[in-house]
Amino acid sequence: MKDSESPDGMRIIYDLLVKAAEYPGESSHNLANVFSWGQKIKALHELLSLYFDEEYTREYKIARDRLLEVSKMYPSERYVSESYDLLFAWFGSISRLYGRLGLLIPMNYTYTEGGEEGI
Repeated sequence: MKDSESPDGMRIIYDLLVKAAEYPGESSHNLANVFSWGQKIKALHELLSLYFDEEYTREYKIARDRLLEVSKMYPSERYVSESYDLLFAWFGSISRLYGRLGLLIPMNYTYTEGGEEGI
C-alpha cells in the first residue's frame, strides 16, 4: 500500500474482491448473471488500475481477447459457460495481483475472536 492511500479505500477494494468472489456461487449461471459478474470484475479491474504490473497486464489482455472471441457465441449456453470460465481466469489474475501487492491474507493465517493473528 502506498503512503498516500487510505486504509478505508483499500478495505473497499477488498470488499469488492470478496463480493466478486462470492457472486458466481450465489447466483444461477445465465446471460444476465454472467453480465452482472463481468461488471463486478470490470469495476474491480478499474479500481486497481494504478497497481497493474506487467504480469497482470499480460494476463488481462489474454482474458480480454478470449472474452471478445467468446462473445461471438452470444446468446448460446456455450457462451454462458465459456464466459464464466474466462471470468474465473480474469478474477484469478486480479487476485494474484492483489497478492503480489501484499494485500491478501495468506490462507494459513486466521484471526481469533480477540483479533490476534495466529497460524
